[in-house]
Amino acid sequence: MSALALSNTGGTGFRHVRVTRHAHEVQFVDGALFARLNAMAVIGMSDKGKAMSEAERGELARRIAAESGDVIARATKNGKFVLPLATNIGIADA
Repeated sequence: MSALALSNTGGTGFRHVRVTRHAHEVQFVDGALFARLNAMAVIGMSDKGKAMSEAERGELARRIAAESGDVIARATKNGKFVLPLATNIGIADA
C-alpha cells in the first residue's frame, strides 16, 4: 500500500483505498528544440522574463538549451529524446 493509501485510512472516512501507478515514456524528435521551448515557457512566466525584451528571452532560452546538451544526450534513445512520465491515482470509498 502506498503512502497516499496509508495516510487516507486512519479515521478519515475513506475505505478500500486503491492506489495505482501509471507510467510511460514521452518521446520527442528534437531534444534541443524541446529544451528551448520549455525554457521559453518558463522564462515567459517569470517576473524577470516578463521584464526582458523578446531578443533577451530568446538568447536566454538558447543558452539554457545549449547548456542542457549533456542531459539531452543522456536521455536520447534511438534518436529520440525520451522522458519518463508517471502519476499515482488513488480511488477510495467514502
